[in-house]
Amino acid sequence: MDEMLDHPRSIGPYFVRRVIGEGGMGVVYDAEQREPVRRRVAVKMMKLGMDSKEVVARFEAERQSLAVMDHPGIAKVLDAGVSADGRPYFAMELVAGITIDEYCAVNRLAVPARLLLMAEVCQAVQHAHNKGVIHRDLKPGNILVKEEEGRPQPKIIDFGIAKATGPRLSGQTVVTSFGQALGTLAYMSPEQAEMSGLDVDTRTDVYALGVILYELLTGVVPVDPATFGAQRFVLQLIQRDTPLPLLSAVLTNMAPERVAQLAAERKLEATQLKRELMGDVQWIVAKALEKDRNGRYETANALATDLRRFVTNEPVAARPPSARYRFGKFVRRNRVGVMAGAFVVASLFLGTVGTTVGLVRARRAEARASREAEAANTTADFLAGLFKLLDPAHSRGRVVTGRELLDSGAFRIDTALAGEPEARARLQRTIGLVYTNLGEFRAGEPLLRAALATQTRRLGADDPQTLVTAFSLADCHFYQANYDEALALYRRVAEARARTVGRTHPSTLVAGTAIGTTLVMLQRWDEAERTLIANREEAMQALGMRDTTTLQVLSSLQSLYFKRERFADAEPLARAVLEGRTALLGADHPYALNARHNLATIHLRLGQFPLAERELRAVIGERRRVQGPLHPQTLNSLGYLAQAVGRQGRVAEARQIQEDVVAGLAGTLGEADPRTQVARKELVSLETISRASNGTAPQRDR
Repeated sequence: MDEMLDHPRSIGPYFVRRVIGEGGMGVVYDAEQREPVRRRVAVKMMKLGMDSKEVVARFEAERQSLAVMDHPGIAKVLDAGVSADGRPYFAMELVAGITIDEYCAVNRLAVPARLLLMAEVCQAVQHAHNKGVIHRDLKPGNILVKEEEGRPQPKIIDFGIAKATGPRLSGQTVVTSFGQALGTLAYMSPEQAEMSGLDVDTRTDVYALGVILYELLTGVVPVDPATFGAQRFVLQLIQRDTPLPLLSAVLTNMAPERVAQLAAERKLEATQLKRELMGDVQWIVAKALEKDRNGRYETANALATDLRRFVTNEPVAARPPSARYRFGKFVRRNRVGVMAGAFVVASLFLGTVGTTVGLVRARRAEARASREAEAANTTADFLAGLFKLLDPAHSRGRVVTGRELLDSGAFRIDTALAGEPEARARLQRTIGLVYTNLGEFRAGEPLLRAALATQTRRLGADDPQTLVTAFSLADCHFYQANYDEALALYRRVAEARARTVGRTHPSTLVAGTAIGTTLVMLQRWDEAERTLIANREEAMQALGMRDTTTLQVLSSLQSLYFKRERFADAEPLARAVLEGRTALLGADHPYALNARHNLATIHLRLGQFPLAERELRAVIGERRRVQGPLHPQTLNSLGYLAQAVGRQGRVAEARQIQEDVVAGLAGTLGEADPRTQVARKELVSLETISRASNGTAPQRDR
């Protein structure tokens, strides 16, 4: 206990156990509160002699900044006061963890796991930024990690030099005098090194996050101040003249045995580690460490989003955009499906060619056979040119993705098949439909429009091929919330199919169901209900319950009842759809996941919040695996999870979930999309509830 000789035995109601940390202006103690509750806490108290107005102001700013934050990734303030000798202190959550770099090393985390852990840190920093607080001293020693329910939970500590970005937090100005640098040199941004304190914003924390990320990946900081000496390092930093070696360059210049050690700590071979640190992850780190802050990520959340996108093989914002690159990412995520799909498309065309040639020979129509053969050859040449991208002689070891093939095909199709309009239209529809299924509606719509115009002109409005294209274009409009245009096309398809194949044919019933669903979205309730009930009766009589078309009708009717708050009518339909789709399609099919989501939202509306939360979390886990973390349907389920969590009183957690929803929708669909706007309104509502629960507005019973 010799270390305690110069330290108090108690601070306010807290009994001091030991010193656990010491900084420039304060000491952190492991302490125990014995009444009115018994708990272990961390108490931070100002050092003796640190009584200047400036230091007191900074200490008070830390206390105030921590007090307004409520996030699982930030150590929570529990109490504050003044000690017997007049020194301010505050008590906060005692984090029983180890530093983030030590945690990664001890647990030998692979590169993706390190990136996801850093993404959580970024989200905690974003929460602080949303509250108007910049940390300004982010480093591994200020990020502790502990295990919670079998998973790592990072906790940011020590906001001792945080700067208030808004006047609400403190009436005092927390700006150092000129020449007094605040922060740790190796993690300091160029603008922070200028020491005026007047031009530091949230992007200085983004820079520090980039340095930490660099260190977790390579084991070293980008530039060690000891290499130059502190004064020269700061001068070069201010002049934006510090060299920042790329991740891959660091490993190249490192001793082979050290590279092997780093690789082993990340469960890789040395050559694998070098490959891991090239490409997108290198772009992400470089963007975070941009010397000109205007070139960095605008927010910590944007950095978190790119880290998650990299892990899930989504295109990252840090990399210069190109159609080839985005298409490549799609193929990497769906390698087996894309390759299988590509060969299926090729087989379909080759099969069509064979059938056509056989039919032509049977009819002895030599002229037409010649035309069809020419079209087939042109199509085959087009596909052959497209698949040349996969040839190692062309790719030179670079991974060619399915999305790259898709974008390349869309770009080349008009010129490559200019003389074969029908073949061109079929390919335009195929590519447009794939874009739509990927959520790239703006890319798919012009292709589908062009295909529909060509097929209507050459084949006729009632031709089966034309109607398939019209239905695909209607879907594209529906997903973009262009409901009036979608409804007109669905009606056109339904009427044509009723004339050609009858009212009870599955294709006619599908179109009728789409009409009813669109009427629901337009809030034309009575018309929608009449349409869907009529469709249900025809489907059950013609196809029976164990049919995907019938289940689609029931799902749309359930959606109508849900929106009309007729939950007693909606629940049995939702259960029937879930059971039927699970049996016919499998539990992880997107349609089965839709049904499970629908049932969970009914539980939510019926006030069964724990059950709704459990089901939604299960759905979200499957959606992330099957559809991706940024798919609109995944984010939709995440938004309902925020509601379920918030209704159980965990408002801070709900707010964080909803922030993820808003960021995801804004990045995927854009700020102007109605779904993004609705998600933002939900976030504002959660902020209002949070303020009310903190005593700034009357509380309401939940």
